Amino acid sequence: MGTRKSHEEVKISFENEGYILLTENYINNKQKLEYLCPKGHRYSITFHNWLRGNRCAVCAGLAKKTIEEVRNSFKEEGYTLLTNKYLNSKQKLEYICPEGHKHSIRWNSWQLGQRCGICFGTLPPSLEEIKKSFEEEGYKLLSTIYKNTKTKLEFICSQGHIHKIAWDSWQQGQRCGKCFGSEKYTYKKVKEDFEREGYTLLSKEYKNVFNKLEYICPQGHNYYTIFTRWIRGHRCPYCSGNGKPPIEEVRKSFESEGYILLTEVYKNNRQNLKFICPKGHEHFISYNNWLSGQRCGICYQNRINIPLIQEEIKKENYSLLSDVYKNAFDKLKFKCPEGHTFTMSWGNWQSGYRCKTCSIINRTLSFEFVKKSFEGYGYTLLSESYKDAFTYLKSLCPKEHIYYTKWNNWQQGCRCNICSKHASKGEQEISDFIKSLFPNSEQRVRNIIPPQELDILIPTKNLAIEYCGLYWHSENRGKDKNYHLNKLEQCQERGIKLITIFEDEWIHKQKIVESRLKQILNCFNNEKIYARNCAIGEIDTKTKDIFLEGNHLQGKDSSSIRLGAFFDGELVSVMTFSKGNIAKGSSSKEGVYELSRFCSISDYRVVGIASKLLTYFIKGFKPKEVFSYADRRWSDGNLYKKLDFKLEHYTQPNYWYIQKDKRIHRFNFRKSELSKKLDNFDSTLTEWENMQNNGYDRIWDCGNIKFIRSA
Repeated sequence: MGTRKSHEEVKISFENEGYILLTENYINNKQKLEYLCPKGHRYSITFHNWLRGNRCAVCAGLAKKTIEEVRNSFKEEGYTLLTNKYLNSKQKLEYICPEGHKHSIRWNSWQLGQRCGICFGTLPPSLEEIKKSFEEEGYKLLSTIYKNTKTKLEFICSQGHIHKIAWDSWQQGQRCGKCFGSEKYTYKKVKEDFEREGYTLLSKEYKNVFNKLEYICPQGHNYYTIFTRWIRGHRCPYCSGNGKPPIEEVRKSFESEGYILLTEVYKNNRQNLKFICPKGHEHFISYNNWLSGQRCGICYQNRINIPLIQEEIKKENYSLLSDVYKNAFDKLKFKCPEGHTFTMSWGNWQSGYRCKTCSIINRTLSFEFVKKSFEGYGYTLLSESYKDAFTYLKSLCPKEHIYYTKWNNWQQGCRCNICSKHASKGEQEISDFIKSLFPNSEQRVRNIIPPQELDILIPTKNLAIEYCGLYWHSENRGKDKNYHLNKLEQCQERGIKLITIFEDEWIHKQKIVESRLKQILNCFNNEKIYARNCAIGEIDTKTKDIFLEGNHLQGKDSSSIRLGAFFDGELVSVMTFSKGNIAKGSSSKEGVYELSRFCSISDYRVVGIASKLLTYFIKGFKPKEVFSYADRRWSDGNLYKKLDFKLEHYTQPNYWYIQKDKRIHRFNFRKSELSKKLDNFDSTLTEWENMQNNGYDRIWDCGNIKFIRSA
């Protein structure tokens, strides 16, 4: 068990790294300790942060800037700083940009690479800009005040109608409602309009100017549009160079590398295309990923072995000490060029991680070293100096995008953020799956809960999906306790049901996730089984565990009562019950049971089986009360309402600790157990502080809904 350090022990720890401790009394590890660093900077730090590897903030570039440092940073890029006093990084600094625009920006935002909002179009339009946009289409703007994109703007259209429209609606292509309402477009008129220009209308009905219409252009390209865009002159994007390539072009690209494309219909560049690689493997890939350089996933996995890893790391003068490779998450032992030995997974190596000892010692690199690293990937470093790993560097990517990054991010594999504005692998796979069910689903939607983004939206179902990578959606990456819950509730306020899927669910339970989504979206085409044709009985623990692992997202449980439904001798549904569980915040009471798990086999729709299983339990075990929890990430508890449960309350969001690509329940790391499980444990710290000190992060969900049913 950890004990409080003495002042002498803390002092020695500082002196071992060349620091001089100025504070004469040590109280606890949250106290600010004043010091002089080896370079003579005077600053302060808590011993808690010192133990986590933090050092001199001035050396690392994290200390408060002077007005001269800020002014010089602006001057380097041709900006003139007008503000004469610098208070903090959140203060608005007034400037004149190289183009003569006068505006303001926070130092925080400047360091993140933001620049003149007028030049880059990130500022809201002025009333004059809006007025000009209206006049370009023969409209006259009557409003003299513009507040935001939702403000209703009054106008006179080219036909003399006085009407109102919000700026965001105008940008989406909407125009005078009276004009579109006065001319009654029929399917026949719309079809004739298309045919006049040699287009063939494939859609069989016309509802309004905003519904999608499928067509074939004179060059044979198959695409969609809405009639309001057609009226405004938008035509086939393929012909104009803005659309997807034809299937022949995609097939030719595959064949040029010895691949055989099996997919015959090409919808978009996110669709999974089936192919046979030169080695005979049958697999899938999206055209997006193909264009980014990915190829046969089976070949890639087969080629990863010890000799290949040795060859790769040798390029950076590292040595591999391990002689067995299992998978990308397995720890391998490395030796860096400086002779430090350390362990790391191959996945982390590919993500850009290297020797931790070197990264601490060599906090300051030479400008030439940094420049050479950028050039090695085809990038051009535009900054003329390098200060430290946390100062932003200006660069030009191989596709000539100018963007800003920190060396700290660069060495971890982060590249041009303009090029990489694509979905993650998991998100893309889910999107492809949804598109196979709903071709009109949308991806990366920002107009529902602006400025936040929804990964996937199915407008016809008023349903959205959020895919949460465990690393990027963790607390240390800025996603706090209420982040996912707030997003859920914002969607609910707008009539959208949000499903929140964690990365580990998709990686380890993909078939179950797909089945749940089909169930929620009412897309089951499988055979129905009716509860009246099923026999109910108790099952053993092993049978229950196997069934739950294969059909329930949370897997097996430790229930004491296990019921199964059988159809023609096959187990098709399971429902389990247990006494109160301290891990969920409840206690064991006589006659009170928790409905722990319920699921059916994914190959069938077992109609009415939940009610039949619950009735069997109530008749056989005569409970006084049954309670259960609905996971708000997936459910609004509709099943419980059908089973006569009453909503008791909403719980707070729960958290899990993250280990590789898995979530571990917090109950495994309660403070009473930490001293047995952690290498570095301090009894004066909280559970979360101890876990952070041992390299753990955590992720929060949306909470649960507790339901109760009295017998």
